[in-house]
Amino acid sequence: DGGALRAVLPESREASDADWSPDGTQIVVSMREQKTQPKFGVYLFKSSTGEWTLLPASRGLVAPRWSPNGRYVAALDETNHRLLLYDFQAEKWSDVAEGGLLGAPYWTSGSAAIYFQDQLDSEQAIYRVKIANRQVEKVFSCGEILRSSPSHCTLSGIGLDGSLYVMVERGLTDIYALDLDLP
Repeated sequence: DGGALRAVLPESREASDADWSPDGTQIVVSMREQKTQPKFGVYLFKSSTGEWTLLPASRGLVAPRWSPNGRYVAALDETNHRLLLYDFQAEKWSDVAEGGLLGAPYWTSGSAAIYFQDQLDSEQAIYRVKIANRQVEKVFSCGEILRSSPSHCTLSGIGLDGSLYVMVERGLTDIYALDLDLP
């Protein structure tokens, strides 16, 4: 079952990083007007009405992620130096962490914390921010893995049981020795 496909993004806009609300009625997305607005903003799309709404003070924010309890949206500033949190009850953004080059945020299943990675950290460490007290703590370091030859580690998700999913890249090339007999 289902309806006919229909485009919901206005043609003049560019969007990325869409995430559904926990109740499935809205989508949060980074979006900008291609010709007139150089900065992305965080928009909500209400599927029942087709209405787009810009979250207040969200210009320059990207990679929005809705909390599983629906109360918050986490996002990065466009330089990926700051992690911010929008509280729908307080109707405001607050800074929760900063770093050299932050990767996309990932929520725990109970909305108690957000995980993120600082990819410019010498050990490409993964951090957790507890929402209740905004305490940031390092929970995993890729340092030992990186010393064994991979080019980098990337936080790619969190399991329902709280397990961290980390992708380890060893590069895109290998070196081979060949004996060639050419005419």
